[in-house]
Amino acid sequence: MKAIVKYKKGDGFIELREVARPTVNSEEVLIKVKTAGICGTDIHILHDEFEYSPPVIMGHEFSGEIVEVGE
Repeated sequence: MKAIVKYKKGDGFIELREVARPTVNSEEVLIKVKTAGICGTDIHILHDEFEYSPPVIMGHEFSGEIVEVGE
């Protein structure tokens, strides 16, 4: 799957990458993202104004379709 990844500390350092599809455990669902937005947290991470450990996938505000349910 494709994701916008902040791969290094510092201002900027983001790129579109191919990343592994997540696996689903018993208490999770897998969502195929249809729409994603830019959140204030994303902007703070972009400019190193929020604590994080790279690499980090950007964009935690989204909507989509549930495609897998954990057992």
